[in-house]
Amino acid sequence: MSLLLHEKWLGLLNPSLSTQSRDSHSYFSLFEFAREQLMPVSDNQDAVLQLPQNLTVRAISAVQQEMLQFIDKNTSTTIELPEDGQVDISFLQVMEAARIYANTAGKHLALASPASGPTLDVLQRSGLLEGFSAADQQFWLHQEVIQ
Repeated sequence: MSLLLHEKWLGLLNPSLSTQSRDSHSYFSLFEFAREQLMPVSDNQDAVLQLPQNLTVRAISAVQQEMLQFIDKNTSTTIELPEDGQVDISFLQVMEAARIYANTAGKHLALASPASGPTLDVLQRSGLLEGFSAADQQFWLHQEVIQ
């Protein structure tokens, strides 16, 4: 199931691959295949992607595609969230998938500023804040955890 989710995120569902051959590939070989198929990394060391106002389920597919292409083209990506945009849990899911993807690809992904406004509200209402790890707190809230 995990492999299938990674394939879907990367957009690599290739109908010419049988289920058996797809399942026999390790995640690492899938990652190598993805690197061959996607655009080369640009020289931008820290590129900024400004997201649109609508970050809801109705528009999230386009946002996901834009983020994926942007992450693939850049070594380090900073995401600017709209201050008064529309946000729902689908956006949080896409951001978490993007974090995993960027980490797996050896790239850096960060928010330009801590989550606030509608994004923070959705984080609170979803219950995700209560289960945040130190890395989650750093990413979403720009908070360092003292241990």
